[in-house]
Amino acid sequence: MHVKSKRNQVHRVNKIYSRIIDFGTSVKTSSTIYCCKYIVGGQIMKQRISSIRRVKSSLSKGIKTKRSPVTKRVGKSRIHIRQANAFELQVFRLVNEERTSRGIAALTLNTRLTDLAVLKSRDMRDNNYFSHTSPTYGTPSQMLDRFGVEWRAYAENIAAGQATPEAVMRTWMNSTGHRANILDPRFTDIGVGYVGGTATSQYQHYWTQLFIQKP
Repeated sequence: MHVKSKRNQVHRVNKIYSRIIDFGTSVKTSSTIYCCKYIVGGQIMKQRISSIRRVKSSLSKGIKTKRSPVTKRVGKSRIHIRQANAFELQVFRLVNEERTSRGIAALTLNTRLTDLAVLKSRDMRDNNYFSHTSPTYGTPSQMLDRFGVEWRAYAENIAAGQATPEAVMRTWMNSTGHRANILDPRFTDIGVGYVGGTATSQYQHYWTQLFIQKP
């Protein structure tokens, strides 16, 4: 598996972590992380990507997630941050190009999911971590439930270091797990969140994709 830099230099992506976890009979979660370093203009640039998915089995169908008082207080208007920016809209367009070119239904850009994806990208930057488990919001399923997003299945792709929508999509599509999330025909909605880095952040670009299948 390879990733090309802006100068068409080819660099190997090293698989550093992969696991599949079964939680009893009702939940299956898988997570894969890849990272690489590449050289642009003599400077070493770091990139990372990671994917996770969770599906509620037939045993858990029809079971509604309990709403905590906190969830009830953070309605849609409370978490709305902004309209999707140009980078996020381009990732959304590229995702649907990949899907529709293969006969897979296009996804709907979900405002609430985009808000959560932005929060996740911002949280990774501000707290200097790269993980599907946030010290602020917990796991993706905990975050979705906390903000009142109902789902039957979800997936999250995260990335850091890629400077453009085209670069991050190319990296995700070159990874089996991330590609599977992007092309999964079960998903109906997507949220995309991008934030730039700071002088003290580990990476200069942070990306999150959140996919759900509605109940």
